[in-house]
Amino acid sequence: MKIFKTIDVAIQIFILLIAVFKNFANDVNVDWITYLLLIAAYQVLSSLIHFFIKIKKTWWRITYSILGIIVGILTILYNNNTIPFSKIIDIMIVLAPIMGVYYVVLSIVETVNIYNKIDTDTKIVDE
Repeated sequence: MKIFKTIDVAIQIFILLIAVFKNFANDVNVDWITYLLLIAAYQVLSSLIHFFIKIKKTWWRITYSILGIIVGILTILYNNNTIPFSKIIDIMIVLAPIMGVYYVVLSIVETVNIYNKIDTDTKIVDE
């Protein structure tokens, strides 16, 4: 688990550093949407892997999963024309960056806790 968590955090930080570096190195605006989609896709994949492996789930991770379910519901409602596209965009402009930052912090905290062998009492689901 230690190796997986370390690689997980390293990939997320690497993608973010590339985006920042390209922005300052080229003196041009980086296509941030590409990097945002890349980090978002990776975070969804990472979250799914975490969901299926047998580890103790913390409140942090369950909260992120609930936010993911909300995004899924919004997508379904948009596809059924229940919510107009402009409202979806308004919600996602606020929700997506919060989820991205939240997941990076969550991953870093979990990884540091593994290396420090901190066992918190906030674990609520033990599979």
